[in-house]
Amino acid sequence: MTYPIPKPREKSRWLNLSQGSLPLALARYLPHKRLKAVLTQDTEQALRLQTAWRFFRPHDTAVFLPDWETLPYERFSPHQDLVSERLSALWQIKSGAADVLFVPVATAMQKLPPVPFLAGRTFWLKTGQTLDIGRLKTDLVDAGYNHVSHVVAAGEFAVRGGIVDLFPMGSEMPYRIDLFDDEIDSIKTFDTETQRTISPVSEIRLLPAHEFPTDSEAQKIFRSRFREEVDGNPNDAAVYKAVSNGHFGAGVEYYLPLFFENELETLFDYIGEDALFVSLGDVHAEANRFWSDVKSRYAMAQGDETYPPLLPQYLYLSADIFAGRLKNYGQVLPDVSGKEHTLPDLAVNRQSDEPLQALKDFQTTFEGRILLCAESLGRRETMLGFLQQNGLKAKPVSDWQGFLSAHERLMITVAPLAYGFKLGGLQSPSQQQPTSASEGEGEAVTDQTKFSAAVTHPLPQEREQSAAAVSDDLKTESSLHPVESTLHGQTRQQPAPSPVGDGLGRGAK
Repeated sequence: MTYPIPKPREKSRWLNLSQGSLPLALARYLPHKRLKAVLTQDTEQALRLQTAWRFFRPHDTAVFLPDWETLPYERFSPHQDLVSERLSALWQIKSGAADVLFVPVATAMQKLPPVPFLAGRTFWLKTGQTLDIGRLKTDLVDAGYNHVSHVVAAGEFAVRGGIVDLFPMGSEMPYRIDLFDDEIDSIKTFDTETQRTISPVSEIRLLPAHEFPTDSEAQKIFRSRFREEVDGNPNDAAVYKAVSNGHFGAGVEYYLPLFFENELETLFDYIGEDALFVSLGDVHAEANRFWSDVKSRYAMAQGDETYPPLLPQYLYLSADIFAGRLKNYGQVLPDVSGKEHTLPDLAVNRQSDEPLQALKDFQTTFEGRILLCAESLGRRETMLGFLQQNGLKAKPVSDWQGFLSAHERLMITVAPLAYGFKLGGLQSPSQQQPTSASEGEGEAVTDQTKFSAAVTHPLPQEREQSAAAVSDDLKTESSLHPVESTLHGQTRQQPAPSPVGDGLGRGAK
C-alpha cells in the first residue's frame, strides 16, 4: 500500500487504515516541510490527533485552532484563554512557525480578522531594549490589555515603579520586566500565586488582547459601519452604545466585521497556497450541517433591536464557498474503515483466574513487539504492578523513539493514544517510493524493514491505553536509525510547543 501526496486541486485516497493507525500514518507519510492542515469533524477528534502527532513527531510544532465555544449569535464572549490560544495559533500559521494544523470544519468556516491586523499589532520586547513605560501602557491599552493591580490571566498588565508584570496573549505564563532607568534589564517568568520569578528569557512576543481593535479609531469605524450595515436606529442598539463608550461587552465578537474597514479574511488566507489538506470524514456534509445551524441561529436572533444580528455570510463562509476554496488545495482522504490494523479483543477479564489471558495469547501468536501506552506516569506504574502480578514483565520506555530502539517483546510508555492498532500492512519508509527533497521525506532506507503495531487495554480504568508492536525484523541499530530520522523529520531541535504557545518567551543566552 502506498500513500501518495496529491498535487494542488487533486485528491489522494489513503486506504485500509483504522482509527488507531491513522495518526501514525499521517505522521509518517505526510511531507515535513509543507504546512499540513487536518480538517476534523469536531474538536475532540482534532485534539486527539494533535496529541498523537506530538507523540510520533515530537520535534514538530503541532497547532490546534479552537473555536469560540459559543453558539453562533449567542450573547456570550469566548473565554480569554480561548482567544489567547486562537491568536497564538493564527500567528504561528501565518509566520510559518506551524508544521501541522488541526482544525474542526466548523472552525475553519469562521471568518477571521484581516492578516495585517494581527501582523501590525504584534510586537516584541527584548532585554537591553529602551522602553518608555508611558508609551507601553498606552500601547497595551490600545491593544485591549487590562491594566490591573495584580496580573493573574492572559491579557492583563500591572506597573509598579520600574517593574512591569505582563501576561501576553498566547503565552502560558506571565513575565516580569525589570527596568534599569529606561532600559529593559531582565525579563523573567513568574508564578501568579507566589509572585516569585522562575526563569529568565531574552525576549517575549505580545499579541493583541482581542481579535478586533479597541482603540478610538476602531470605535469610530465600528459606528460608521454599523450605520451602513444594520437597519434601524443605531441608538436603539445596546451594542452600538456600548462600543461607542469604549465598552466591549459579551457577544461583541459577533460584530467582528464592523471593527475593520476591509473585509474579514479566512483561514485559507492565513494558510497560503502551498498547504496540504487532510480531510477526515465527509467534510462537505459537516460544512452543510454547520451552515444550516448558522442560518437557523440567525433566524432566531432576528427581531432583537438591542443586538441586531449581522448576516451569516459576514461572519462565516457558506458551505459552497468553503468547498470552492478547499478544492484549490491537494487533499488527502484517509479511509479508516480498514480491518487490517484492528486488534482482537484484549480486554481484561476480572472474573477469570487469568485476567490477562487475552493479552498473553496475543503475545504468543503475534510475531512483533508490543507497546502498552498509559495516560500518565501514575497509571503506568499501576499497570506495571498489575502486569507483574499476572506474570508479565514490560520494559518502560520514554517515547516512541525509545520503543523503536529497544528489543524487548513487551514495553510500556506514557502516551495519549486513544485507539489500539497493529500495523502489519503499513509499509516502512523504505518500502515507499522515495520523494523529492522538497517533500522533506528524508533519505530512503536500504534494508526492507517491516512494521507492525498493536494496542491493548490491560486495566479497565485505562480509558486511553494503547500499545504498538514492531516486528522482530528490526534487529540492528543500523536498521533503526534511518527509520527514526524519517519518522520524526529531525530537522528541528526545539521542543514541541503547547496548544497555547509555550516558549513565546525565548530563553536567555
